[in-house]
Amino acid sequence: AEDDDTDWAPVLLDFSARNRTETIGTRQLLGEFLASVPMSAGDSAAFLPLADGRAQPSTVMRLHRMARHGNPEAMVLLGRLMTEGRQLGNDRLQAASLFATSVFLESARGGQLLIALIRDTALRERIAREAYGGNPEAQYLWAVLHALEFDTRLAPAQALDMLKRAAGQDHGKALVQLGLCFASGRWVERDERRAATFWKHAADLHDEEARVRLAAAAILGRSDVMGTRDALEVCEEAAAQGSILAEVALAASYEKGLGRTASKGVAVRMYRECAVRGSRTAYGALRRMHEELRPDDPLFAR
Repeated sequence: AEDDDTDWAPVLLDFSARNRTETIGTRQLLGEFLASVPMSAGDSAAFLPLADGRAQPSTVMRLHRMARHGNPEAMVLLGRLMTEGRQLGNDRLQAASLFATSVFLESARGGQLLIALIRDTALRERIAREAYGGNPEAQYLWAVLHALEFDTRLAPAQALDMLKRAAGQDHGKALVQLGLCFASGRWVERDERRAATFWKHAADLHDEEARVRLAAAAILGRSDVMGTRDALEVCEEAAAQGSILAEVALAASYEKGLGRTASKGVAVRMYRECAVRGSRTAYGALRRMHEELRPDDPLFAR
């Protein structure tokens, strides 16, 4: 069980100086988004005008839908478009919130872009001002910035209070984060049942990430809020929209035969696809699976 916990807990990425945000252009983010799920040539062509702010409203709606389902590349692209004021207005606080959320969905870019954005003193002051003024989005964002150690102005108890205040206003992502607090033991005593309660509340508010987290917990036998069959269907739907979280859960189901016949080959393929997109969870699972195959012979020792 200990190994399973290690594999499943998302690992925060290392944002090194050699990956400078200045080199990450909008077209590059668009390309990474297009590679996040299989697309027809027609679908890909429909998304290309996003880089110039000329996409059809239906295309923008589809990008939003994929982001809601937990596609981290879609979230990051939306955030970048918001900072540039392309078709979506110019809301740097909302963009920062998208970047922050994407980190917990294993985005390879979200953390870098978030750090660059919050270097703006005016934005940091706005986050604090609006959080104290009762804006749930700002309260959520400030708490998450503290969790990521990107902003140390709050104490842990204050960050937790910010999340609770936002959750009290039915802010879906704040509820998801409270669930993560209890699932991981961050700022509170670990309690997976309470985590599922917060995710159920968020799911009832139509937060798709919460539904996927409930489904993943059900697949791994950590929650009975959702049946395994329903959980697999939820993850299949979200994975089709590009959710790394959902695909890693499905890979675990194939690896361990949870709710289906085990298939190590399918599991390896799915873990590899997620690892290529930046998932440290998937990379850790792949390493573990390879280590399990290593012969118990000094010749093969690392």
